[in-house]
Amino acid sequence: MKKKPNNLLLLIIVLALSGLMACQNPDSSNDSINHNISKEAAVHSSSNTEKIKTKLSSGVSVNADIKIPEGAVLESMPTYFASLQELPFEKIENLFIKNTNIINKIEQPSEDHSGNGVYKYYQMEDGSTLAYGGGVFLHYSSARYSNIQVDFEIENNEQDRFRKDFDFETRKSADDKIRKILCDLGMKIFKEDKSYALDYKWLQEKNQMEEQPDIAGKIENNKEEILWNDELNCYLFQYFGCIDDMPITDQMREEKGILIPAPKIYVVYSKNGIEQIEVSNCFQIESEGDKTHVYDADAILSVLDEKYNSIIMEGNYSVEKLQLEYVPIETDNVNEYKLIPAWRVFITHELTMQSKENSSESEMVDVPTQVLFNAIDGKEIQTGVGM
Repeated sequence: MKKKPNNLLLLIIVLALSGLMACQNPDSSNDSINHNISKEAAVHSSSNTEKIKTKLSSGVSVNADIKIPEGAVLESMPTYFASLQELPFEKIENLFIKNTNIINKIEQPSEDHSGNGVYKYYQMEDGSTLAYGGGVFLHYSSARYSNIQVDFEIENNEQDRFRKDFDFETRKSADDKIRKILCDLGMKIFKEDKSYALDYKWLQEKNQMEEQPDIAGKIENNKEEILWNDELNCYLFQYFGCIDDMPITDQMREEKGILIPAPKIYVVYSKNGIEQIEVSNCFQIESEGDKTHVYDADAILSVLDEKYNSIIMEGNYSVEKLQLEYVPIETDNVNEYKLIPAWRVFITHELTMQSKENSSESEMVDVPTQVLFNAIDGKEIQTGVGM
């Protein structure tokens, strides 16, 4: 059966691409701060150390890994000017739709302010699809996975379940092959990634839970019937852009109603190779900016301590990781961003909530959260969209 393209989805993609713009550059003044770490704490950190264990005056516990690239000098960290990378369509075409019969093709100008300004959508006879937007967006899906959702949130306490290898190929082997392809497309990828082995029974359960009945009580579903079997076992990889062995934030931000793009790189891999890939908003370096002194882990924890001393806390907070990364901010030039160092703090918030199974009982729940700080001036950077 030939599938019709989802015109609503295409419109959303085009509109999303046309809206990629940036926010105001945060104040880069490097103000001094007061260190509020408890005098009784056992502090093991300084620049380039790997672990810190302490308790802040606000009551926040810290038993955290510190992720700083080897050789990084916090007294002289470079900033960079970058633009959105144009993905090479000819290579993409050869990788995913070479020698296939195209039954539907859409090519039209894209109104975004980056790349080559062309939106392309191809639908193949075998049911696979390829979308390419403005040079900065790529989405490919095979026919088998076109109606399967795979990007479900996985709780921290569940993650060990997804660390296995499938018989068809090890996760490491699949990762190596994918990284080579991404490298051939001109992307620089951070050495660490997130990866999960998703078996078909788990995917089937999650996808069926997503199906919602309409007002009449019937499930409105135009999808072709999915034959759930072990042929659908797959790995899900999330990759991160990289500069100087430091990751680039993967969180798109909104400030004053303006979107700041962030790299997104997802790949679904099965026994047949890549089944889905989505890439958007990767950066390419145009020039190096000023080198600047950045806060070390101790100083950022002091800023975090001030934050939590200023609020009424409920439950227990524990810092588990501090990671130095690059974050894009706006410049005065179109399609140009300044990449500055930032500290991402990974926190677990333990609190008491009503039990899902019995509303008359309560249970302890771990809620992961993250706080992002400008590493140059110590100011918090708001993350997410619609904030």
